Amino acid sequence: MDSLPRPAPTMRLDTMYHRLPPELVRAILLPLRDDRSSLHSCLLVGWCFFHQAVRLLYKDPLRWIPSSCEEARIVNRNTHDSPFMSGMSDHQIFSVLESKSYETFGLLIDTLRKCVNPTAQQPPPTVPYVQFINKLRTAVVTADFMREIVPHCPYIDHVEWAKTTKEIDTLVLDWYRQRGGNIRSAIFLSFQTLPTQVSTPGASNLRSLRIHNTLPRNPFDITTAESFNRIVLAQPRLEAFELATSSPQTLPVIGPSLIDALIKHRKTLTHLTLRTYVEHCEFTRIEQLVNLQLLDLHGAGGVNDENMIQILRGCPHIVHLDLAKTKITVKTIQELSKMYRPALTTLLLENMMKLSTENLPLAGLAEKCPNLSFVDISYLRTTAYDVHALVQHCRNLEKLIMHRLKLVEAVDLFFILNSCPLLSFLDMVGMNIAPQKHTLVETHHLRSLILLECKGLTDSLTIPILRTCERLAYIDWSSTKITLATIAELVSRPRLSLKEVILEGIHAFKSTNSIFPLARLAATCPHITHLDVATAHTTSEEIRCFIMACPRVQTLMLDNCLDRISQDQFKGRDDSVWDDLPDGSMAGLTYLSLRGWDVSDKCRARLFERYSGLHSLFFYGGLDVRPQVGDD
Repeated sequence: MDSLPRPAPTMRLDTMYHRLPPELVRAILLPLRDDRSSLHSCLLVGWCFFHQAVRLLYKDPLRWIPSSCEEARIVNRNTHDSPFMSGMSDHQIFSVLESKSYETFGLLIDTLRKCVNPTAQQPPPTVPYVQFINKLRTAVVTADFMREIVPHCPYIDHVEWAKTTKEIDTLVLDWYRQRGGNIRSAIFLSFQTLPTQVSTPGASNLRSLRIHNTLPRNPFDITTAESFNRIVLAQPRLEAFELATSSPQTLPVIGPSLIDALIKHRKTLTHLTLRTYVEHCEFTRIEQLVNLQLLDLHGAGGVNDENMIQILRGCPHIVHLDLAKTKITVKTIQELSKMYRPALTTLLLENMMKLSTENLPLAGLAEKCPNLSFVDISYLRTTAYDVHALVQHCRNLEKLIMHRLKLVEAVDLFFILNSCPLLSFLDMVGMNIAPQKHTLVETHHLRSLILLECKGLTDSLTIPILRTCERLAYIDWSSTKITLATIAELVSRPRLSLKEVILEGIHAFKSTNSIFPLARLAATCPHITHLDVATAHTTSEEIRCFIMACPRVQTLMLDNCLDRISQDQFKGRDDSVWDDLPDGSMAGLTYLSLRGWDVSDKCRARLFERYSGLHSLFFYGGLDVRPQVGDD
């Protein structure tokens, strides 16, 4: 069986080819998407070319199966236009185990098994089917899969290790003893006693280690703490460590011994995440990790101003700093405002408890951190002057989140958009927007605009946005005062690439009998994957036109959109909306909400049968959830 060629280990990441943007590399490779030989040659150019070529090779891996293969026809027939074949995101492309459809997963595993162990009547295909698997999730694999498929997967470098059956654990441990040196990242989920093989020096070569415990009934103990320390010390090249738990029994784990183990890696450790959510944990001496670039203390109950100031002084190379939901005060922010930090690009201060009662000096902070690209200041006390100073000084802002800021009377939406030419994501839930004072310049990068429950949002603001922001892919303007004029503008913009549209609870829909033009919306934005028009007045004909024109819809929320309440004597009168739809209509549907509809039990059963990926169906009177077949 062929193996995927990889770039030479000595290839530097700063070569000319790596500097090309991924979208440009993808555009270069697209004409070769059907030329498997050329794509394999491109794997050797560099890591950027490698990743883009793999995406094209295995976006639809079963298309390489010879047409004479009966198993291939079975899998293709059952997965045609399914989430596995057409709705996979980039991080799912590399792993067949990311499939959410257990039926599809089982069929594909059967095909893989026959490719690895062909019978005399079925010669082995030449395509390396198992080469694209690089993740192993023990929670979804079977013992047969571990025995027959995993040994033939040479590129697995990530293990997600959850507590499973004793047989599978034994098979995974045996496999790990042989392949431990090739594993680069591992996640341990809800473990009480960690596998000792992982903590044996030389048996593993982890670069990234993540340990999560979300089950209060499965607390950590001293034995687990010692396993932690042994695992950390056994990794000679550890670059990233993450511990996340809400269990109070983590006190012996987050202590001097673990910090000592981490300090042993101060030359290589660059990413540290300690999300403990419990009080009185040990956070001293972290400043000795002088090469830290990412520090995530989200919700860490034990961190205080003294610890944080020492860390800021001892770790000058921090690029990503997450202090959300901690108890540090404005004293730490003032200290940070005295340090010139051009390297800091991400600062997350959401819902910091002490800063909810103290004013946040954003203006001084922005002057010392001019290269911030991602800022979250939700639920804090600051002024409109500070917000405007932030966007003026940080011209590289790409993502800005600010929910319900206190003391801010109104913000100038157009001023923010004009001041941040690179802004791609703006989330201003619950903010008051000032009347239009500026002219909106053309914005080429804005893709997500969330203005849920924003007072002052009117057609005079939304219509210019739709006309100038042609790359908008996600809008949430629910519970605002926009009218049907905005909707008319929306459905008349053929160049929009909207994929998620959330317009729930618009007052104009409730107060008029105008029909929401779902058919025209589908014609304008055929690639929509998420639509919420709850309480909007529409008709069954408009809904059917939308369903047939938007095959990629995954989430559809049509609560009370037919503007009537169910009556027992009319049970099932809305079933006709779902009758006789063409094959392929919304094949990737996973979530459907029909509150206020009259759909019969028989119709709901047909919906689950028709949409294999549908797991939640809300309707008048209850909720249906698909049983997760195969879950332990």
